[in-house]
Amino acid sequence: MAADDTAASVVIAVFGDSQAQGLAGGLQRVLLEDPRYRVLNRTHPGAALVHNESEWLAPVERFTSREQANIAIVMFGANDRLDLRDESGYLRFRSDEWRQAYAARIDKILTLLRQAGMRIIWCGNPIARSETYSADMGYINDIFAEEATRFGAQFVPLWSVVTDDQGRFVAYGKDRNGTTQRLRNDDGIHFTGAGYELVGEKLAGLLPADAGPAPPASVAPIAAAPIAAAPAMAAPRTSAAASTAASPSAVPPPVTLPMPAQQQATMAPVAGVTPAPTMVIPGTSPVRPPAPSMAPSFPIGTPMPTTPPPPSGTPAQ
Repeated sequence: MAADDTAASVVIAVFGDSQAQGLAGGLQRVLLEDPRYRVLNRTHPGAALVHNESEWLAPVERFTSREQANIAIVMFGANDRLDLRDESGYLRFRSDEWRQAYAARIDKILTLLRQAGMRIIWCGNPIARSETYSADMGYINDIFAEEATRFGAQFVPLWSVVTDDQGRFVAYGKDRNGTTQRLRNDDGIHFTGAGYELVGEKLAGLLPADAGPAPPASVAPIAAAPIAAAPAMAAPRTSAAASTAASPSAVPPPVTLPMPAQQQATMAPVAGVTPAPTMVIPGTSPVRPPAPSMAPSFPIGTPMPTTPPPPSGTPAQ
């Protein structure tokens, strides 16, 4: 490890799919000359929460058992517009059963990161060129926001980081230096390198100047906070972390990331924990897409592709 790395007071680990990989690279470039931060890319391009745990849970398990970080940034969902298979069989995308199973997988990641004493930023997916794909991402984003809130994590919507003045998809916009250039990739889903740097700059504004005390290792189960645009869910599950909840005297108090008061959102309280607020990136808003219509899903391929996505029905990578 380089000397500059050991001097960093805030270590950030990024987990997720190819969108997360691009985000990690953008954040690394934005913070390159700031010795206070070190960004670790622990993503798995092509990963999907609807796939085997080896894609989405194993990287988190491996990291928490071998490495340490102060902050976890998570981004999934780009490949998740598919039916899900669990012990009960195949669950159809957007069904109540699918939603419950998908949320349970999110909870596994959140539990591991909480037990590792990390503060969590969970990023939503941005608007895409396809209206159908965007509608599905809006549906999945609502689940992310709901589960993040239950665990006291920060949900950061990236929906309108790059949009026109009416909140619609655009491929071009102003980069970090104010120069107009392409910010979304050819597939209409990923960002370009300059686009990911723009996202990284937004996230960098949420980071603390130093590590501060670690958050508690676990959280007690709480009722899910309502999300206006989300379909009805079954009764809230009990968090897997509850059975190992730490004694209040055994853990230091939690620290929330600094943010303007006008951007804070009301969150359901967690017993013994001061939850971090749900985040809204400055200058953005969680635009809700139009009512979805069912259409075949297509997976996202390798990170930041330069060609359009494969046709519907192509097996996920």
